[in-house]
Amino acid sequence: QTKSADGKTTVLDYIVETFIEKGERETLFIASDFPRIQESSRTLIGDLMSEMALNRSNFKLCESELTKMKHDQSSKKVTYGVLEKKIEREPMDPRKALFAAIKARGAQENFEEEKHSGDAD
Repeated sequence: QTKSADGKTTVLDYIVETFIEKGERETLFIASDFPRIQESSRTLIGDLMSEMALNRSNFKLCESELTKMKHDQSSKKVTYGVLEKKIEREPMDPRKALFAAIKARGAQENFEEEKHSGDAD
């Protein structure tokens, strides 16, 4: 905590005293503005950091998968008949397509791992 020259007053103390002196005490009652503040105050910073690391990892996985999908799509030739069929269909949600591709790739990798482990037996 940052303290004043007297070593006793913190920045928070100073802010509270200033609001009280100006007659703006009600400004300090912020709990009604943040109804879940009590619940949130019990959250451990380590848990948040772990969750953020997991989110970053998943995000990188999604980015990688999206790059692979773009590469796969750019290397495929589309004939007029296939393009026409794509136009007739309802547009697909890109997020659903991305997660479906991730699932499919994971299933394929699991299948290949099982196939190779079965060969070793």
